[in-house]
Amino acid sequence: MDILNLKPLMDKKGLTGKDFAEELGISPVALSNIMQGNSFPRANVLMKMAEVLNVEVRDLFKTGKGNNEPHGYIKVNGVVHEVSSFADIEQLMESAKE
Repeated sequence: MDILNLKPLMDKKGLTGKDFAEELGISPVALSNIMQGNSFPRANVLMKMAEVLNVEVRDLFKTGKGNNEPHGYIKVNGVVHEVSSFADIEQLMESAKE
């Protein structure tokens, strides 16, 4: 499931996939899999993405049709969590910092 809005944010910053992956400390293949919705980003990677792109973590997520809330899955500490609101994302990011 493709839930991240990375391509427009990368374009805005003038980042290629290779450059962005390097700044994140992940392989271009791993980034490609995340962008295509084939793998779940870890919380620390989401936080680094937001930092590199100079946005809030919540801005990384696409919203569903007809509403302004994201929907998808995030892996935190090896556990996959369903996300259906920005509150879910914020709660997961806080737990990942602990």
